[in-house]
Amino acid sequence: MNKNNLYKINASLLVMLIFALVSSIIQEYLGGNDFDNISNSVFVISHLIVCLPMFAFIGLHLFINLGKLSKWLKTLKKGKTQNKWLFLLSFLTLLTGIITTIEYFSVGHTGIGGIHGKIGFLFIILMIYHTMKRLWWYKRK
Repeated sequence: MNKNNLYKINASLLVMLIFALVSSIIQEYLGGNDFDNISNSVFVISHLIVCLPMFAFIGLHLFINLGKLSKWLKTLKKGKTQNKWLFLLSFLTLLTGIITTIEYFSVGHTGIGGIHGKIGFLFIILMIYHTMKRLWWYKRK
């Protein structure tokens, strides 16, 4: 991967971010309940279909921008506060998302899903802010 691919990855992330936000709002609104004749599982699976690739693309974004894992850790240690929060919230969102998914498909909707949703919303808000601060980069392309 090289910097030329970064535009495609970032543009894909923007699209996924919109779908993640919409699916998150739907999940939050439904609170684990079905909607009309549509099972909540359809919404959960749709959310997973959008968000799992989004996290893979976030990893690619970081890899292209920072390279080796050692540089990620150095940047995290000495970098901007906003990026530290992005990392923390992405980690917590992913961790609670994995736990929530396992619980959802084994016992059903639980409280951890609600916690995941709140952390995920904070992460999405910070991702939007992160993106808006870099709009000049998209205009340049």
